[in-house]
Amino acid sequence: MQHMCVSAIGMRTFSLDCDAVNHFRPNAGAQPLETNVSLHWDHIDDEAVKTAKLLAADAVEQAGSGHPGTAISLAPAAYLLYNKVMNVDPADPRWIGRDRFILSAGHSSLTQYVQLYLSGFGLELDDIKKLRTAGSLTPGHPEYGHTKGVEITTGPLGTGIASAVGFAMNARRVHGLLDPETPLGESVFDHNVYVIAGDGCFEEGVSAEASSLAGTQELGNITVIWDDNHISIEDDTSIAFNEDVLARYEAYGWHVQRVDWLGEDGSYEENTAALNDALDAAKAETKKPSLIALRTIIGWPTPGKQNTGGIHGSKLGSEALKGLKEALGADPEKMFDADAAIVDEVRARAAARAAEYRKDWDARFEAWKAAHPEQAALLERLLEGRLPEGWEASLPTFEEGKAIATRAASGQVLNAIAPVLPELWGGSADLAGSNNTFLKGEPSFLPAHRSSSSFSGDEFGRNLHFGVREFAMGAALNGIAADGFTRAYGGTFFVFSDFMRGAVRLAALMDLPVIYVWTHDSIGVGEDGPTHPPADRAPGLLPRDPELRCRASRRRRRDGRVLEGDPRAVPPGCHHPVAPEPSQPRSR
Repeated sequence: MQHMCVSAIGMRTFSLDCDAVNHFRPNAGAQPLETNVSLHWDHIDDEAVKTAKLLAADAVEQAGSGHPGTAISLAPAAYLLYNKVMNVDPADPRWIGRDRFILSAGHSSLTQYVQLYLSGFGLELDDIKKLRTAGSLTPGHPEYGHTKGVEITTGPLGTGIASAVGFAMNARRVHGLLDPETPLGESVFDHNVYVIAGDGCFEEGVSAEASSLAGTQELGNITVIWDDNHISIEDDTSIAFNEDVLARYEAYGWHVQRVDWLGEDGSYEENTAALNDALDAAKAETKKPSLIALRTIIGWPTPGKQNTGGIHGSKLGSEALKGLKEALGADPEKMFDADAAIVDEVRARAAARAAEYRKDWDARFEAWKAAHPEQAALLERLLEGRLPEGWEASLPTFEEGKAIATRAASGQVLNAIAPVLPELWGGSADLAGSNNTFLKGEPSFLPAHRSSSSFSGDEFGRNLHFGVREFAMGAALNGIAADGFTRAYGGTFFVFSDFMRGAVRLAALMDLPVIYVWTHDSIGVGEDGPTHPPADRAPGLLPRDPELRCRASRRRRRDGRVLEGDPRAVPPGCHHPVAPEPSQPRSR
Protein backbone atom coordinates (compact mmCIF):
# COMPACT_ATOMS: atom_id res chain seq x y z
CA MET A 1 0.00 0.00 0.00
CA GLN A 2 1.38 3.38 -1.00
CA HIS A 3 2.15 5.68 1.94
CA MET A 4 0.41 9.03 1.53
CA CYS A 5 1.21 12.44 2.96
CA VAL A 6 -1.56 14.88 3.82
CA SER A 7 -0.30 18.27 2.69
CA ALA A 8 -1.68 21.78 2.90
CA ILE A 9 -1.08 25.18 1.35
CA GLY A 10 -3.19 27.85 2.91
CA MET A 11 -6.64 26.29 3.29
CA ARG A 12 -6.12 23.65 0.61
CA THR A 13 -5.16 20.11 1.54
CA PHE A 14 -3.66 17.45 -0.71
CA SER A 15 -2.79 13.78 -0.38
CA LEU A 16 0.44 13.07 -2.20
CA ASP A 17 3.06 10.38 -2.42
CA CYS A 18 5.65 11.18 0.22
CA ASP A 19 8.51 10.22 -2.11
CA ALA A 20 10.52 8.61 0.65
CA VAL A 21 10.81 11.60 2.95
CA ASN A 22 14.29 11.79 4.46
CA HIS A 23 15.27 11.19 8.02
CA PHE A 24 15.23 13.99 10.57
CA ARG A 25 18.35 15.70 11.82
CA PRO A 26 18.76 16.36 15.55
CA ASN A 27 17.04 19.50 16.76
CA ALA A 28 19.69 20.72 19.19
CA GLY A 29 17.03 21.14 21.84
CA ALA A 30 15.08 23.62 19.73
CA GLN A 31 11.34 23.19 20.08
CA PRO A 32 8.71 23.80 17.40
CA LEU A 33 6.87 27.05 17.99
CA GLU A 34 3.21 27.22 18.79
CA THR A 35 1.37 29.05 16.05
CA ASN A 36 -0.67 32.16 16.84
CA VAL A 37 -3.12 34.03 14.68
CA SER A 38 -1.24 37.35 14.46
CA LEU A 39 -0.39 36.84 10.81
CA HIS A 40 -2.97 38.17 8.36
CA TRP A 41 -3.08 35.70 5.48
CA ASP A 42 -5.91 35.41 2.97
CA HIS A 43 -6.75 33.92 -0.44
CA ILE A 44 -4.70 36.60 -2.22
CA ASP A 45 -1.62 35.40 -0.37
CA ASP A 46 -2.46 31.78 -1.22
CA GLU A 47 -2.81 32.63 -4.89
CA ALA A 48 0.42 34.65 -4.88
CA VAL A 49 2.36 31.70 -3.43
CA LYS A 50 0.75 29.37 -5.96
CA THR A 51 1.77 31.78 -8.74
CA ALA A 52 5.34 31.91 -7.43
CA LYS A 53 5.60 28.11 -7.54
CA LEU A 54 4.21 27.93 -11.07
CA LEU A 55 6.44 30.67 -12.43
CA ALA A 56 9.54 29.10 -10.90
CA ALA A 57 8.77 25.80 -12.59
CA ASP A 58 7.84 27.34 -15.92
CA ALA A 59 10.87 29.63 -16.05
CA VAL A 60 13.33 26.77 -15.62
CA GLU A 61 11.38 24.59 -18.02
CA GLN A 62 11.57 27.24 -20.73
CA ALA A 63 15.24 28.00 -20.06
CA GLY A 64 16.04 24.31 -20.23
CA SER A 65 18.25 24.54 -17.15
CA GLY A 66 18.26 25.97 -13.68
CA HIS A 67 17.25 25.18 -10.12
CA PRO A 68 13.47 24.98 -9.72
CA GLY A 69 13.08 22.82 -6.62
CA THR A 70 14.11 25.24 -3.89
CA ALA A 71 12.29 28.14 -5.53
CA ILE A 72 9.10 26.07 -5.60
CA SER A 73 9.22 24.91 -1.99
CA LEU A 74 10.48 28.21 -0.57
CA ALA A 75 7.86 30.33 -2.33
CA PRO A 76 5.79 30.72 0.88
CA ALA A 77 8.83 31.72 2.96
CA ALA A 78 10.08 34.24 0.41
CA TYR A 79 6.60 35.70 -0.03
CA LEU A 80 6.23 35.99 3.75
CA LEU A 81 9.51 37.89 4.00
CA TYR A 82 8.79 40.34 1.19
CA ASN A 83 5.14 40.99 1.94
CA LYS A 84 4.67 40.53 5.69
CA VAL A 85 8.03 40.87 7.46
CA MET A 86 10.65 43.03 5.76
CA ASN A 87 10.41 46.80 5.56
CA VAL A 88 11.17 47.51 1.91
CA ASP A 89 9.92 49.97 -0.68
CA PRO A 90 9.45 48.53 -4.18
CA ALA A 91 9.34 52.06 -5.60
CA ASP A 92 12.69 52.90 -3.98
CA PRO A 93 14.85 49.74 -3.86
CA ARG A 94 17.89 51.60 -2.44
CA TRP A 95 15.94 53.40 0.29
CA ILE A 96 18.40 53.62 3.18
CA GLY A 97 15.88 52.56 5.81
CA ARG A 98 15.13 49.24 4.14
CA ASP A 99 15.75 45.79 5.53
CA ARG A 100 18.34 43.89 3.50
CA PHE A 101 17.69 40.51 1.88
CA ILE A 102 20.52 38.21 0.79
CA LEU A 103 19.84 34.98 -1.09
CA SER A 104 22.88 32.95 -0.05
CA ALA A 105 21.52 30.00 -2.03
CA GLY A 106 22.06 32.05 -5.17
CA HIS A 107 21.35 29.20 -7.58
CA SER A 108 17.72 29.46 -6.47
CA SER A 109 17.59 32.95 -7.98
CA LEU A 110 13.90 32.54 -8.83
CA THR A 111 13.18 32.51 -5.10
CA GLN A 112 14.01 36.22 -5.23
CA TYR A 113 13.17 37.14 -8.82
CA VAL A 114 9.55 36.05 -8.55
CA GLN A 115 9.08 38.09 -5.38
CA LEU A 116 10.65 41.15 -7.03
CA TYR A 117 8.10 40.65 -9.83
CA LEU A 118 5.11 40.10 -7.57
CA SER A 119 5.95 43.02 -5.25
CA GLY A 120 6.63 45.51 -8.03
CA PHE A 121 10.38 46.10 -7.85
CA GLY A 122 10.65 46.51 -11.61
CA LEU A 123 10.75 42.96 -12.91
CA GLU A 124 7.88 41.97 -15.18
CA LEU A 125 6.58 38.63 -16.42
CA ASP A 126 8.71 38.88 -19.57
CA ASP A 127 11.80 39.11 -17.35
CA ILE A 128 10.84 35.87 -15.62
CA LYS A 129 10.41 34.28 -19.04
CA LYS A 130 13.97 35.34 -19.96
CA LEU A 131 15.62 33.53 -17.05
CA ARG A 132 19.25 32.60 -17.76
CA THR A 133 19.34 34.31 -21.15
CA ALA A 134 21.91 36.82 -22.38
CA GLY A 135 21.16 40.42 -21.50
CA SER A 136 18.21 39.62 -19.23
CA LEU A 137 17.58 41.06 -15.80
CA THR A 138 17.22 37.50 -14.49
CA PRO A 139 20.62 35.78 -14.77
CA GLY A 140 21.14 32.34 -13.27
CA HIS A 141 22.41 33.85 -10.02
CA PRO A 142 21.51 37.28 -8.62
CA GLU A 143 24.00 39.97 -9.62
CA TYR A 144 24.73 43.21 -7.79
CA GLY A 145 24.14 46.39 -9.78
CA HIS A 146 22.21 44.50 -12.43
CA THR A 147 18.73 43.82 -11.03
CA LYS A 148 16.88 46.23 -8.77
CA GLY A 149 16.39 44.75 -5.32
CA VAL A 150 19.50 42.54 -5.42
CA GLU A 151 21.87 43.62 -2.65
CA ILE A 152 24.93 41.56 -3.59
CA THR A 153 26.12 38.94 -6.05
CA THR A 154 25.60 35.45 -4.66
CA GLY A 155 26.99 32.51 -6.53
CA PRO A 156 29.58 30.56 -4.56
CA LEU A 157 27.72 28.95 -1.68
CA GLY A 158 28.38 30.26 1.81
CA THR A 159 29.62 33.66 0.68
CA GLY A 160 26.10 35.08 0.92
CA ILE A 161 25.91 34.32 4.65
CA ALA A 162 29.42 35.70 5.14
CA SER A 163 28.65 38.89 3.20
CA ALA A 164 25.39 39.28 5.12
CA VAL A 165 27.47 39.39 8.31
CA GLY A 166 29.28 42.34 6.71
CA PHE A 167 25.93 44.02 6.04
CA ALA A 168 24.95 43.52 9.67
CA MET A 169 28.28 44.89 10.91
CA ASN A 170 27.97 47.90 8.64
CA ALA A 171 24.50 48.71 9.95
CA ARG A 172 25.86 48.97 13.48
CA ARG A 173 28.87 51.02 12.39
CA VAL A 174 26.67 53.43 10.41
CA HIS A 175 24.48 53.88 13.48
CA GLY A 176 27.55 54.79 15.53
CA LEU A 177 28.85 57.10 12.81
CA LEU A 178 25.64 59.03 12.22
CA ASP A 179 23.40 58.61 15.26
CA PRO A 180 25.45 57.38 18.24
CA GLU A 181 23.29 59.00 20.92
CA THR A 182 20.19 57.04 19.93
CA PRO A 183 19.89 53.58 21.55
CA LEU A 184 20.69 50.74 19.23
CA GLY A 185 17.52 49.55 17.53
CA GLU A 186 15.76 52.91 17.72
CA SER A 187 17.58 54.86 15.02
CA VAL A 188 16.35 55.51 11.48
CA PHE A 189 19.55 53.80 10.39
CA ASP A 190 18.76 50.54 12.19
CA HIS A 191 17.37 47.71 10.11
CA ASN A 192 17.47 43.94 9.84
CA VAL A 193 19.36 41.66 7.49
CA TYR A 194 17.54 38.54 6.30
CA VAL A 195 19.23 35.58 4.62
CA ILE A 196 17.93 32.46 2.94
CA ALA A 197 20.55 29.72 2.86
CA GLY A 198 20.60 26.06 1.98
CA ASP A 199 22.46 22.94 3.08
CA GLY A 200 25.35 23.74 0.75
CA CYS A 201 25.87 27.13 2.39
CA PHE A 202 26.37 25.46 5.74
CA GLU A 203 28.74 22.89 4.33
CA GLU A 204 31.10 25.57 3.03
CA GLY A 205 33.66 26.64 5.61
CA VAL A 206 33.30 30.37 4.98
CA SER A 207 29.82 30.35 6.53
CA ALA A 208 31.25 28.82 9.71
CA GLU A 209 34.01 31.45 9.84
CA ALA A 210 31.57 34.32 9.43
CA SER A 211 28.92 32.87 11.74
CA SER A 212 31.45 32.46 14.53
CA LEU A 213 32.44 36.10 14.06
CA ALA A 214 28.78 37.20 14.06
CA GLY A 215 28.25 35.42 17.38
CA THR A 216 31.29 37.14 18.89
CA GLN A 217 30.04 40.51 17.63
CA GLU A 218 26.54 39.78 19.00
CA LEU A 219 24.91 40.94 15.77
CA GLY A 220 21.27 40.84 16.77
CA ASN A 221 20.18 42.38 13.46
CA ILE A 222 20.75 39.33 11.24
CA THR A 223 18.40 36.38 10.76
CA VAL A 224 19.24 33.37 8.62
CA ILE A 225 16.53 31.01 7.37
CA TRP A 226 18.08 27.62 6.68
CA ASP A 227 16.17 25.68 4.06
CA ASP A 228 16.67 22.33 5.76
CA ASN A 229 15.47 20.07 2.94
CA HIS A 230 18.20 17.38 3.14
CA ILE A 231 18.76 17.50 -0.63
CA SER A 232 21.72 18.54 -2.75
CA ILE A 233 22.78 17.82 -6.33
CA GLU A 234 24.01 14.38 -5.28
CA ASP A 235 20.60 13.76 -3.70
CA ASP A 236 20.32 12.89 0.00
CA THR A 237 22.72 15.01 2.06
CA SER A 238 23.10 12.16 4.55
CA ILE A 239 26.04 10.93 2.44
CA ALA A 240 28.13 13.95 3.46
CA PHE A 241 26.31 16.18 5.97
CA ASN A 242 25.08 14.80 9.30
CA GLU A 243 26.13 17.28 11.96
CA ASP A 244 23.78 18.97 14.40
CA VAL A 245 23.75 22.42 12.82
CA LEU A 246 21.60 24.04 15.49
CA ALA A 247 23.91 22.83 18.25
CA ARG A 248 26.86 24.21 16.30
CA TYR A 249 25.20 27.60 15.99
CA GLU A 250 24.22 27.62 19.64
CA ALA A 251 27.92 27.15 20.36
CA TYR A 252 28.69 30.15 18.12
CA GLY A 253 26.39 32.23 20.32
CA TRP A 254 23.38 32.30 18.03
CA HIS A 255 19.69 32.20 18.89
CA VAL A 256 18.33 29.03 17.24
CA GLN A 257 14.80 27.85 16.41
CA ARG A 258 13.27 25.05 14.39
CA VAL A 259 10.10 25.23 12.30
CA ASP A 260 8.92 21.87 10.92
CA TRP A 261 6.65 21.99 7.92
CA LEU A 262 7.09 18.22 7.70
CA GLY A 263 5.24 16.49 10.52
CA GLU A 264 6.42 13.30 12.22
CA ASP A 265 3.33 11.56 10.83
CA GLY A 266 4.39 12.40 7.25
CA SER A 267 1.94 15.28 6.87
CA TYR A 268 3.22 18.45 5.25
CA GLU A 269 1.88 21.94 5.82
CA GLU A 270 3.45 25.20 4.63
CA ASN A 271 2.75 26.82 7.97
CA THR A 272 3.63 30.46 7.32
CA ALA A 273 2.17 31.48 10.69
CA ALA A 274 4.72 29.31 12.51
CA LEU A 275 7.55 30.75 10.43
CA ASN A 276 6.26 34.25 11.08
CA ASP A 277 6.30 33.56 14.82
CA ALA A 278 9.90 32.41 14.55
CA LEU A 279 10.83 35.55 12.64
CA ASP A 280 9.14 37.67 15.30
CA ALA A 281 11.13 35.89 18.00
CA ALA A 282 14.34 36.39 16.03
CA LYS A 283 13.65 40.10 15.69
CA ALA A 284 12.99 40.37 19.41
CA GLU A 285 16.41 38.83 20.17
CA THR A 286 18.67 41.88 19.84
CA LYS A 287 21.88 40.52 21.39
CA LYS A 288 22.34 37.40 19.27
CA PRO A 289 22.18 36.61 15.56
CA SER A 290 19.36 34.21 14.74
CA LEU A 291 19.13 30.95 12.82
CA ILE A 292 15.79 29.38 11.90
CA ALA A 293 15.95 25.80 10.64
CA LEU A 294 12.97 25.48 8.30
CA ARG A 295 12.25 21.82 7.43
CA THR A 296 10.89 21.70 3.91
CA ILE A 297 10.35 19.19 1.13
CA ILE A 298 12.21 20.43 -1.93
CA GLY A 299 9.96 20.93 -4.94
CA TRP A 300 6.71 20.33 -3.04
CA PRO A 301 4.14 19.43 -4.34
CA THR A 302 5.68 17.94 -7.52
CA PRO A 303 4.67 14.26 -7.75
CA GLY A 304 7.55 11.93 -8.48
CA LYS A 305 10.26 14.58 -8.16
CA GLN A 306 9.71 16.34 -4.85
CA ASN A 307 12.25 15.44 -2.19
CA THR A 308 14.81 14.21 -4.73
CA GLY A 309 18.03 15.52 -6.19
CA GLY A 310 16.33 15.37 -9.58
CA ILE A 311 14.43 18.58 -8.90
CA HIS A 312 17.37 20.45 -7.41
CA GLY A 313 19.33 21.43 -10.50
CA SER A 314 17.34 20.54 -13.61
CA LYS A 315 13.98 21.26 -15.19
CA LEU A 316 10.98 19.23 -14.11
CA GLY A 317 10.11 17.74 -17.51
CA SER A 318 6.67 17.75 -19.06
CA GLU A 319 5.07 15.04 -16.92
CA ALA A 320 6.30 16.37 -13.57
CA LEU A 321 5.41 19.93 -14.59
CA LYS A 322 1.90 18.81 -15.47
CA GLY A 323 1.65 16.99 -12.14
CA LEU A 324 2.72 20.07 -10.21
CA LYS A 325 0.11 22.22 -11.90
CA GLU A 326 -2.61 19.69 -11.31
CA ALA A 327 -1.63 19.43 -7.63
CA LEU A 328 -1.87 23.22 -7.31
CA GLY A 329 -5.19 23.39 -9.11
CA ALA A 330 -3.75 25.18 -12.15
CA ASP A 331 -4.31 24.60 -15.83
CA PRO A 332 -1.65 22.05 -16.85
CA GLU A 333 -1.64 23.33 -20.44
CA LYS A 334 -0.81 26.93 -19.62
CA MET A 335 2.69 28.36 -19.20
CA PHE A 336 3.45 31.46 -17.11
CA ASP A 337 -0.14 31.64 -15.97
CA ALA A 338 -0.05 34.67 -13.69
CA ASP A 339 -3.42 36.23 -12.88
CA ALA A 340 -2.96 39.96 -13.54
CA ALA A 341 -5.57 40.83 -10.92
CA ILE A 342 -3.70 38.87 -8.24
CA VAL A 343 -0.37 40.46 -9.21
CA ASP A 344 -1.92 43.94 -9.18
CA GLU A 345 -3.39 43.34 -5.74
CA VAL A 346 -0.09 42.05 -4.32
CA ARG A 347 1.71 45.10 -5.71
CA ALA A 348 -0.93 47.45 -4.34
CA ARG A 349 -0.64 45.89 -0.90
CA ALA A 350 3.17 46.06 -1.03
CA ALA A 351 3.04 49.73 -2.00
CA ALA A 352 0.51 50.53 0.73
CA ARG A 353 2.56 48.68 3.33
CA ALA A 354 5.71 50.55 2.30
CA ALA A 355 3.90 53.90 2.35
CA GLU A 356 2.56 53.24 5.84
CA TYR A 357 5.98 52.38 7.23
CA ARG A 358 7.75 55.18 5.41
CA LYS A 359 5.29 57.80 6.66
CA ASP A 360 6.68 57.30 10.16
CA TRP A 361 10.26 56.67 9.02
CA ASP A 362 10.39 59.76 6.81
CA ALA A 363 9.16 61.95 9.67
CA ARG A 364 11.81 60.52 11.99
CA PHE A 365 14.46 60.98 9.32
CA GLU A 366 13.56 64.65 8.80
CA ALA A 367 13.66 65.19 12.57
CA TRP A 368 17.09 63.57 12.70
CA LYS A 369 18.42 65.79 9.91
CA ALA A 370 17.12 68.92 11.63
CA ALA A 371 18.72 67.92 14.94
CA HIS A 372 22.03 66.75 13.44
CA PRO A 373 23.05 69.06 10.56
CA GLU A 374 26.72 67.99 10.60
CA GLN A 375 25.88 64.29 10.47
CA ALA A 376 23.28 65.01 7.77
CA ALA A 377 25.97 66.69 5.66
CA LEU A 378 28.25 63.69 6.25
CA LEU A 379 25.46 61.33 5.18
CA GLU A 380 24.96 63.28 1.96
CA ARG A 381 28.67 63.02 1.19
CA LEU A 382 28.74 59.31 1.95
CA LEU A 383 25.72 58.58 -0.24
CA GLU A 384 27.39 60.44 -3.10
CA GLY A 385 30.62 58.50 -2.58
CA ARG A 386 32.61 61.74 -2.28
CA LEU A 387 35.77 62.23 -0.28
CA PRO A 388 35.99 65.50 1.69
CA GLU A 389 37.62 68.49 0.02
CA GLY A 390 41.33 68.66 0.70
CA TRP A 391 41.62 65.27 2.36
CA GLU A 392 44.88 64.69 0.51
CA ALA A 393 46.55 67.31 2.67
CA SER A 394 46.48 64.85 5.56
CA LEU A 395 48.60 62.30 3.67
CA PRO A 396 52.08 61.85 5.16
CA THR A 397 55.23 62.52 3.15
CA PHE A 398 58.17 60.16 2.97
CA GLU A 399 61.79 61.24 2.59
CA GLU A 400 63.15 60.32 -0.82
CA GLY A 401 65.91 57.76 -0.66
CA LYS A 402 65.10 56.69 2.89
CA ALA A 403 64.03 53.07 3.12
CA ILE A 404 60.70 52.25 4.77
CA ALA A 405 58.72 49.03 4.77
CA THR A 406 55.54 49.27 2.71
CA ARG A 407 53.49 48.00 5.66
CA ALA A 408 54.92 50.75 7.85
CA ALA A 409 54.12 53.35 5.20
CA SER A 410 50.55 52.07 4.75
CA GLY A 411 50.04 52.09 8.52
CA GLN A 412 51.12 55.73 8.64
CA VAL A 413 48.75 56.57 5.79
CA LEU A 414 45.77 54.87 7.47
CA ASN A 415 46.36 56.68 10.73
CA ALA A 416 46.96 60.02 9.02
CA ILE A 417 43.75 60.01 6.98
CA ALA A 418 41.51 58.43 9.62
CA PRO A 419 40.67 61.76 11.35
CA VAL A 420 39.41 63.31 8.09
CA LEU A 421 37.72 60.16 6.77
CA PRO A 422 35.38 59.01 9.56
CA GLU A 423 33.89 56.46 7.15
CA LEU A 424 37.21 54.58 7.05
CA TRP A 425 37.45 51.51 9.29
CA GLY A 426 38.91 48.05 9.15
CA GLY A 427 41.27 45.55 10.62
CA SER A 428 43.12 42.34 10.04
CA ALA A 429 42.87 38.57 10.20
CA ASP A 430 44.66 38.47 13.57
CA LEU A 431 47.69 40.31 12.20
CA ALA A 432 47.01 43.94 13.09
CA GLY A 433 50.44 44.42 14.64
CA SER A 434 52.21 42.94 11.64
CA ASN A 435 49.99 44.51 8.98
CA ASN A 436 49.95 47.90 10.75
CA THR A 437 46.19 48.16 10.26
CA PHE A 438 45.31 49.37 13.75
CA LEU A 439 43.91 52.91 14.01
CA LYS A 440 45.55 54.40 17.10
CA GLY A 441 43.30 55.88 19.74
CA GLU A 442 40.18 54.27 18.29
CA PRO A 443 38.12 51.59 20.07
CA SER A 444 37.57 48.16 18.62
CA PHE A 445 34.31 47.21 16.95
CA LEU A 446 33.38 44.81 19.70
CA PRO A 447 30.82 44.49 22.51
CA ALA A 448 32.37 46.23 25.50
CA HIS A 449 32.30 43.13 27.68
CA ARG A 450 34.53 41.35 25.16
CA SER A 451 37.32 43.88 25.64
CA SER A 452 40.77 42.50 26.31
CA SER A 453 43.79 43.93 28.06
CA SER A 454 45.07 45.05 24.67
CA PHE A 455 41.88 46.18 22.95
CA SER A 456 39.04 48.24 24.34
CA GLY A 457 35.71 47.33 22.79
CA ASP A 458 32.83 49.58 21.81
CA GLU A 459 29.80 48.40 19.84
CA PHE A 460 30.34 51.28 17.39
CA GLY A 461 34.12 50.97 17.31
CA ARG A 462 36.41 51.39 14.34
CA ASN A 463 39.04 48.68 14.59
CA LEU A 464 37.86 45.31 13.34
CA HIS A 465 39.16 41.98 14.61
CA PHE A 466 38.33 39.28 12.07
CA GLY A 467 40.28 36.51 13.78
CA VAL A 468 42.14 33.99 11.64
CA ARG A 469 39.38 34.00 9.03
CA GLU A 470 40.72 35.45 5.78
CA PHE A 471 37.88 34.21 3.56
CA ALA A 472 35.18 35.46 5.92
CA MET A 473 37.03 38.75 6.23
CA GLY A 474 36.98 39.21 2.45
CA ALA A 475 33.30 38.27 2.16
CA ALA A 476 32.32 40.54 5.07
CA LEU A 477 34.23 43.40 3.46
CA ASN A 478 32.18 42.79 0.32
CA GLY A 479 28.99 43.11 2.34
CA ILE A 480 30.19 46.33 3.94
CA ALA A 481 31.16 47.82 0.57
CA ALA A 482 27.96 46.71 -1.19
CA ASP A 483 25.86 48.19 1.59
CA GLY A 484 27.60 51.52 1.10
CA PHE A 485 28.13 54.46 3.46
CA THR A 486 31.54 53.35 4.78
CA ARG A 487 34.95 52.35 3.38
CA ALA A 488 36.50 49.25 4.86
CA TYR A 489 39.88 47.56 4.63
CA GLY A 490 41.22 44.17 5.67
CA GLY A 491 44.76 42.94 6.12
CA THR A 492 46.74 39.72 6.07
CA PHE A 493 50.05 38.41 4.74
CA PHE A 494 50.15 38.45 0.96
CA VAL A 495 50.64 34.69 0.79
CA PHE A 496 47.39 34.17 2.71
CA SER A 497 45.44 36.14 0.13
CA ASP A 498 44.90 32.69 -1.36
CA PHE A 499 42.44 31.93 1.45
CA MET A 500 40.28 34.92 0.50
CA ARG A 501 40.67 34.64 -3.25
CA GLY A 502 37.00 33.72 -3.79
CA ALA A 503 35.88 36.88 -2.00
CA VAL A 504 38.41 39.01 -3.88
CA ARG A 505 37.10 37.65 -7.17
CA LEU A 506 33.53 38.56 -6.21
CA ALA A 507 34.64 42.07 -5.21
CA ALA A 508 36.27 42.44 -8.63
CA LEU A 509 33.14 41.22 -10.43
CA MET A 510 31.06 43.76 -8.50
CA ASP A 511 33.61 46.58 -8.77
CA LEU A 512 33.40 47.05 -5.01
CA PRO A 513 35.84 49.56 -3.49
CA VAL A 514 37.28 47.11 -0.96
CA ILE A 515 40.77 47.91 0.34
CA TYR A 516 43.21 45.02 0.89
CA VAL A 517 46.33 45.45 2.97
CA TRP A 518 48.54 42.55 1.92
CA THR A 519 51.91 42.79 3.60
CA HIS A 520 55.09 40.72 3.84
CA ASP A 521 55.10 40.65 0.07
CA SER A 522 58.75 39.80 -0.55
CA ILE A 523 61.27 37.00 -0.30
CA GLY A 524 62.26 38.56 3.00
CA VAL A 525 59.91 36.24 4.84
CA GLY A 526 61.91 33.25 3.71
CA GLU A 527 63.08 32.65 7.26
CA ASP A 528 59.57 31.32 7.93
CA GLY A 529 60.14 28.54 5.45
CA PRO A 530 58.66 27.82 2.01
CA THR A 531 55.03 28.28 3.09
CA HIS A 532 55.28 32.05 3.64
CA PRO A 533 57.09 33.72 0.70
CA PRO A 534 54.40 34.90 -1.78
CA ALA A 535 56.48 34.85 -4.95
CA ASP A 536 53.91 32.75 -6.81
CA ARG A 537 50.93 34.84 -5.68
CA ALA A 538 51.56 38.08 -7.50
CA PRO A 539 50.85 37.08 -11.13
CA GLY A 540 47.25 36.16 -10.43
CA LEU A 541 46.53 39.27 -8.40
CA LEU A 542 48.26 41.98 -10.40
CA PRO A 543 45.83 44.83 -11.12
CA ARG A 544 44.46 45.08 -14.61
CA ASP A 545 45.07 48.04 -16.85
CA PRO A 546 42.97 50.75 -15.11
CA GLU A 547 41.60 51.83 -18.47
CA LEU A 548 39.98 48.41 -18.90
CA ARG A 549 38.06 48.92 -15.67
CA CYS A 550 36.97 52.38 -16.76
CA ARG A 551 35.83 51.03 -20.10
CA ALA A 552 33.80 48.31 -18.37
CA SER A 553 32.17 50.96 -16.20
CA ARG A 554 31.31 53.05 -19.26
CA ARG A 555 29.78 49.99 -20.91
CA ARG A 556 27.59 49.23 -17.88
CA ARG A 557 26.45 52.83 -17.75
CA ARG A 558 25.74 52.89 -21.49
CA ASP A 559 23.62 49.77 -21.18
CA GLY A 560 21.76 51.21 -18.24
CA ARG A 561 23.00 48.52 -15.88
CA VAL A 562 24.35 50.81 -13.15
CA LEU A 563 21.52 51.50 -10.76
CA GLU A 564 20.87 54.74 -8.91
CA GLY A 565 22.96 54.86 -5.76
CA ASP A 566 25.38 52.20 -7.02
CA PRO A 567 28.87 52.98 -5.66
CA ARG A 568 30.30 51.58 -8.90
CA ALA A 569 28.97 54.56 -10.89
CA VAL A 570 32.44 56.02 -11.33
CA PRO A 571 35.25 53.69 -10.20
CA PRO A 572 38.28 55.38 -8.61
CA GLY A 573 40.56 56.86 -11.23
CA CYS A 574 37.88 56.91 -13.94
CA HIS A 575 36.77 60.28 -15.19
CA HIS A 576 33.63 60.01 -17.26
CA PRO A 577 30.21 61.62 -16.99
CA VAL A 578 27.85 60.50 -14.29
CA ALA A 579 24.96 60.44 -16.74
CA PRO A 580 24.71 57.33 -18.92
CA GLU A 581 25.96 57.59 -22.46
CA PRO A 582 23.35 57.43 -25.25
CA SER A 583 21.86 53.99 -25.64
CA GLN A 584 23.54 51.80 -28.23
CA PRO A 585 22.67 48.34 -29.51
CA ARG A 586 24.34 45.57 -27.55
CA SER A 587 26.27 42.89 -29.34
CA ARG A 588 25.24 39.36 -28.48
